[in-house]
Amino acid sequence: MMRLTAIQTFITIVETGNFSKAANRLDISAMAVSKQINQLEQSLGVNLFERSTRKMQLTETGKILFEQFKEILLSLENVTQFITSTQTTPTGTLRVVSTISIGETFLIPHLSKFLAMYPNINMQLKLIDLMPDFSQEKVDVALGFSLDVIGTQIDDLRHVPLLSFTRKVYASKVYLEKHGHPKTLEECNGHHYIEHYYRTNDEFLHRCKKNKIKLRNVISSNSTAAIIDCCLDGLGLASLADFIVNQMPVERRLIELENLIPYNPIDTYIFYRNLRFIDPKILCFKEFFKKKLL
Repeated sequence: MMRLTAIQTFITIVETGNFSKAANRLDISAMAVSKQINQLEQSLGVNLFERSTRKMQLTETGKILFEQFKEILLSLENVTQFITSTQTTPTGTLRVVSTISIGETFLIPHLSKFLAMYPNINMQLKLIDLMPDFSQEKVDVALGFSLDVIGTQIDDLRHVPLLSFTRKVYASKVYLEKHGHPKTLEECNGHHYIEHYYRTNDEFLHRCKKNKIKLRNVISSNSTAAIIDCCLDGLGLASLADFIVNQMPVERRLIELENLIPYNPIDTYIFYRNLRFIDPKILCFKEFFKKKLL
């Protein structure tokens, strides 16, 4: 078991490029990484890395063993996945990452029912508007993200349609009374704007920049709830998912600024690894929430 751990550490070093980054990914100290590699080299009777250069470099033997070790670990992973997939009862820790808005609005309200249906599952839930890197992070399922934010992970992940919504521009009555109600995109010039700094697909912001319309970026946040509160307090315009605003109490509901730009629907998905054998707890999560949101 100790040698297997050292082999995993060795592969992580090669993939990340150095001992420090490997230690960060493995959540252990750099000293522990170095110790594991020294023990692995001693047990094998070979040097895996060149010690004479500043740059981390594999020996010829190290290069060969790296490829062989990867195949061994892949075979072990396939066996583990197969054994897990044959379980009749979904069991174990399910690590879920969700966008904040979909997590707070749709996921959390249904969690008690889901966990009651599958009592042998315990969940680790992370709410963040940043698509996780499945190759770098410990995550089983990601939901609420669109295809345009997954980058090079597209070939390594399966995706199932989850929810379609439209992101529109809103403001509070207080803000509009003080700063005026823009009816066109051009009239937004000089207006205050509350930006979500994790969002790379902000169509309103993109069109403003394209048309040389200058907005006053009064505040940026990674929290949708914070952006809503700031917008309600009259700090500026904000681009928000329509399903969030529609669920707000009428007396507190923000005002939509119509006809500023064409609003295109945004499709979101449930993502999980494209493996040969899928863990039952991932499958039951997918089916449960797909039925709730579609």
